[in-house]
Amino acid sequence: MEKNERLAINEIIEDLNKVHNNIGKETTKYYSNVLSDEEIEDAMNNIDGSEIKLAKIIEKLAELSNK
Repeated sequence: MEKNERLAINEIIEDLNKVHNNIGKETTKYYSNVLSDEEIEDAMNNIDGSEIKLAKIIEKLAELSNK
């Protein structure tokens, strides 16, 4: 893999990590006062699933950047 490709992938990984880290924070911050307990639980379950998927994508991109 060329240096420019590695740099591009590293930028993607960095951006995805930022998104991943903010999902939980932002959801709790903006929705915890509006939703019922059940709705919050459902939202958090959805976010947890998204975080898991996003973490897998980050891991795959990290593997690609190391090739």
